[in-house]
Amino acid sequence: MKKLKPIFYALYITYFLVCVFVAVTHDYLVLYWKWDFIDTWVGLMRLVLRLGGIGTLLFASALIIERLHINELKKKIAQLEKDLTRTKSKSN
Repeated sequence: MKKLKPIFYALYITYFLVCVFVAVTHDYLVLYWKWDFIDTWVGLMRLVLRLGGIGTLLFASALIIERLHINELKKKIAQLEKDLTRTKSKSN
């Protein structure tokens, strides 16, 4: 779980930076590179909805992974507290 989280955060940040790059340089991409994947305002809305949907899925999966990790750590803590209580009761 510890190895998965940094990779996932790197993926999420990279996705966000690509979205910001496309949003900021859209005019440059269209005028100089002839890279117009947005034909109309409807195309722009579709692009925004797709980017938002993918970003939402990435964010939701990050929250799920973090929640699973938290639950795993809580179980570990509960087990250690149980062991500690058992050890204290044996020593008394």
